[in-house]
Amino acid sequence: MADYTARLGHTKNKSSTKSWKLVFAVFLTIVLLFAALNGIVRARVLAAGAKSGWDGVSSFLIAINADEDYLAILQNDPKRFVAFKLGDLFKDDADETEILKTLSFDGGALVKYYLVNSGSGDLLDQVENFKSYLTPIKIIFGGFENMSTNVSRFDAFRLWWKTNSVGINDENIVDISANFEGSDMQKVMGINSVVINRAIKPYVENLKVLSDDVEINIVNKSEDIRASKVMEDFIVSIGGRVTQIIGSTDLVERCQVIGSDTYTREYLAKTFDCDIKDQAFGDKNKDVLTVVIGQEFRKSYL
Repeated sequence: MADYTARLGHTKNKSSTKSWKLVFAVFLTIVLLFAALNGIVRARVLAAGAKSGWDGVSSFLIAINADEDYLAILQNDPKRFVAFKLGDLFKDDADETEILKTLSFDGGALVKYYLVNSGSGDLLDQVENFKSYLTPIKIIFGGFENMSTNVSRFDAFRLWWKTNSVGINDENIVDISANFEGSDMQKVMGINSVVINRAIKPYVENLKVLSDDVEINIVNKSEDIRASKVMEDFIVSIGGRVTQIIGSTDLVERCQVIGSDTYTREYLAKTFDCDIKDQAFGDKNKDVLTVVIGQEFRKSYL
């Protein structure tokens, strides 16, 4: 009888803890909604400097300096988190922008974000800590210390929301930091670029892009022939279908995405900060997008 009573008490305590967490989550949601309605979140998040560049649907790629150096990916469908352990990327004189360029150029997938977290511990422990209900408050009011990142507060809040849907069994670290020799293998900062590309490919495909299945033409007006290959690699990595690449002597500053209203058009425009143009009047081919590469793209990724 005593054992039964003890077990019953333990069960009630667990139920009470779950109820408390649920009540707190509901309370926090109400507070955040109230703040949003009053413009507080908009003022503190969207005006915080960095511009939102993630749609919350595609995979989120970020270079992280924590206990080790990683290329981490949060995938939306299926929901999982993987961190690939790399070589010594974040050296004392390393420039974060150059690190992102190198990972993007040689890894074949767009890496736009970095996080330097000094004095941090195990990465997976940090991920679990990030899931805390207190994180949104820290994001809004700037409560993170010893941290440098180019992730906007708006995207950080969205990242917190998405990360909470990933179970602990779907969080993994994969070590690909070993060097490989070979005449056909290019090394990047001590990491083999072929290995990076093969490792991350299953985690960056975008199911909505695959579903759209539109033909994508690339027109290079950036003055650098390498830009065509870089853009093609990015598009193919997410599941896009590149059917034609055209060079041009005409130069433009900003990139453009031209075509009918599809998810792929909106995604590419948001990802690369491109202008959007509708399909030309009378053009009935709704299954073709044209991506015009400008000089801003060259400066950002080459």
